[in-house]
Amino acid sequence: MLDDLFSKRLDSMEEYVAGKTVDEIAEKYSLDPDQIISLSSNQNPFSLPNQVKRSIKDSSEDVSSYPSPKDFYSLKKSVSDYIGFSPSNIALGAGIDGVLETLMKVFLEKDDETLIPVPTFSYYKILSKVFDASPAYIERGKRFEIDPEKIKSNVKEDTKLIFLCSPNNPTGNLVQEETLKTALDTGKIVLLDEAYAEFSSRDYVDWVSNYDNLVVLRTFSKAFGLAGLRVGYAVMSEEIVEKYRSISPPFPLTVPSINAAKTSLNNLNHLNEIINKIKTGRDFLTEEIKFKTFKTEANFVLTDVSPHNSEEVCEKLMKQGIILRDCSHMSIKDRNLVRITVGKEKENKKVVTALNQI
Repeated sequence: MLDDLFSKRLDSMEEYVAGKTVDEIAEKYSLDPDQIISLSSNQNPFSLPNQVKRSIKDSSEDVSSYPSPKDFYSLKKSVSDYIGFSPSNIALGAGIDGVLETLMKVFLEKDDETLIPVPTFSYYKILSKVFDASPAYIERGKRFEIDPEKIKSNVKEDTKLIFLCSPNNPTGNLVQEETLKTALDTGKIVLLDEAYAEFSSRDYVDWVSNYDNLVVLRTFSKAFGLAGLRVGYAVMSEEIVEKYRSISPPFPLTVPSINAAKTSLNNLNHLNEIINKIKTGRDFLTEEIKFKTFKTEANFVLTDVSPHNSEEVCEKLMKQGIILRDCSHMSIKDRNLVRITVGKEKENKKVVTALNQI
């Protein structure tokens, strides 16, 4: 038996719960997969531009070689032009998840503590435990705001990292300037997840110039629509980048993923068109759903389906071929919250009709 050989940390681990897939729901309810609407994982529902599709196809014809240092640098240069920072301030990884994992290796040691305002992306807690750190939690307010004083009072000597997400998943609200400044002024490392920044009215990547302890995380999975290729990056001080490089996997990205990301950055007009469509759909969902919705700056809308049970509501809609995200597992007390990814116009209308009939 192998029981004695497994890491003891697994005894306290909770598996990340991903959104239901189309195949799962099709099989469970005997539905046609082509008729199912999947709005549970905050993916971009629109097609990639033809140039990006061609770059993926062309670079997939020969994948026998590893990407070269020149390949990685060329993507860093494209990202640097996009965000206005030097390539020396940028590190790449396999999505934000991959970037986070490498950053955990850089910073965390046994018995360190991480500070996490909840509800938020549950993977922060999982990664903390994987690297033998103890996650501590701050409860958000009624509107999911973070009280800066709670950050001050909960930071301890053993606190190493503070996780912030802006816009926050699953609530959609932004981190306020006072909150971010308070976190940074503690002197601890602040990991600011801006996976949904392209949809928002405010980002904080420019703050990296003034704070050596700030790491801003970005991805090509959401607005750019490259979730299946897993491309993420971090913007941070050159000192942290050097430490990151020393411990990063040697080839965190593939040639197709590098080329697709670069080509996407050369098609910003298409990106802006998609963002505008998603913002229009976001407004439609917020205004037309009969249940309480929360102000959001991401590509999803959070709604409280009370007095109904969120799990039962999601189950009912899945039977109709609509997959939404039940948030009952996300450390949210006394609420029945459902997260809805903004889809195409017809999909949004179908969701509104289904929810309003409950």
